[in-house]
Amino acid sequence: MRSQKNKAKKNLVLGVWEGELAFVKLAPFIISLKKTGFKGDICFFVNKVGVIDRLFLRLAGVKVIKIDRAKVLKEVSAEIATDLSFSFGNSSIQAFRYLAQYSFLSKLSGQYSHVLLVDLRDVVFQKDPFDFDLKPLSLFYEHKSTTIEGDSSNSAWIKRLFGQEVLNEIGSNTPICSGVIIGLVPEIIELIKELLTIPLKNHPRYGEDQGILNYYVYKLRPADIATFANEDGPVMHSGPVPSAELRLSPEGLVLNESGNVVNIVHQYDRHPTLMAAFLKRYSFPEPVYFLYFKISQAKNILSRLWRK
Repeated sequence: MRSQKNKAKKNLVLGVWEGELAFVKLAPFIISLKKTGFKGDICFFVNKVGVIDRLFLRLAGVKVIKIDRAKVLKEVSAEIATDLSFSFGNSSIQAFRYLAQYSFLSKLSGQYSHVLLVDLRDVVFQKDPFDFDLKPLSLFYEHKSTTIEGDSSNSAWIKRLFGQEVLNEIGSNTPICSGVIIGLVPEIIELIKELLTIPLKNHPRYGEDQGILNYYVYKLRPADIATFANEDGPVMHSGPVPSAELRLSPEGLVLNESGNVVNIVHQYDRHPTLMAAFLKRYSFPEPVYFLYFKISQAKNILSRLWRK
């Protein structure tokens, strides 16, 4: 019965932007997602966004939510009965997204079926992100040659948040990437709650939300998650993949080792040739750029005039 209900609901793409959001930088994400035929909703959490960028995003079908850190911190701490001020009071927005996502999703009252928690800056879509063998909760490995202890970033995140002993214990495992997480809304809410209640030695800095996720997966070993290999799954974290090993279709789409078009390509900007191809393919129509820059120029001129 539950699966029948889920089929009738929309899916949700939920992203977060570090720093001031810039509409024109999001063309590959927005255009590629729309070209897949995705019919769900798109929502971005931001620290800072200008009125023009917010307007153009709304016209592109994207809901923008500015994060009120103090309010969200107080609200989520009360809801899960855990004081999160030490762990997340001064964390990066990348880590604080766990709180924002929890606050937002817990208020939806069954509005959506599945949700994709995703990075924005370096992601393109080649197929509907939910068009694969969906599980209640899906996580995605990085490249098979990568280990937590062998990667400078992943090892530093674990060591800083949990200490050398934990790094020694779980360091031989392949990292799970926190940049793409897909699941049923209730399962995602429960996952985030588990992540938020893990004791930390320091507040998370940029990227260290992934350290929390890998601690959860490899130290606590939950049984109710599905994991997909980077090499033959629907998501490719292409950063650690040597450019010479990237497989492309005649149409220029990224393929996994099984020869299938991957739904989501993450970290494409680590490959200059691939990035150039994606930026060319997934750009806004020229009139959109023209209007955006003309309106921005007009706003700047008016602002200077009013200050005189």
